Amino acid sequence: MEMKPHQTKGGHRVTQFLTYNCLATDADLYSECLRSFWTCPHCGLHAPFTPMERVCHENACRPPDAPPEEEPQSCPQSSALQRPYRCDVCQQDFSFTPTQILRHRRQHR
Repeated sequence: MEMKPHQTKGGHRVTQFLTYNCLATDADLYSECLRSFWTCPHCGLHAPFTPMERVCHENACRPPDAPPEEEPQSCPQSSALQRPYRCDVCQQDFSFTPTQILRHRRQHR
């Protein structure tokens, strides 16, 4: 069977019982739930945005001659395996996994 666009489901009809690319993505399923009204601090636009749309609009709307706002320091991603580690050689404190501790120790050889 020749692949043809499916009239009701969208996507492409591969066989009589199989349609490809007709399912919505996860972002499409939940994006409407995340939409809320927001006012742009640069242009004053007040409209419903998802968080991703808000970030995209704010980046595009910022005047090019304006200094970039300080971005908050992102927290380093920690895992359940990380633990505090004090290196006696370089006198620094870290939060490392056991593998990272071994790599760091090897670096001082």
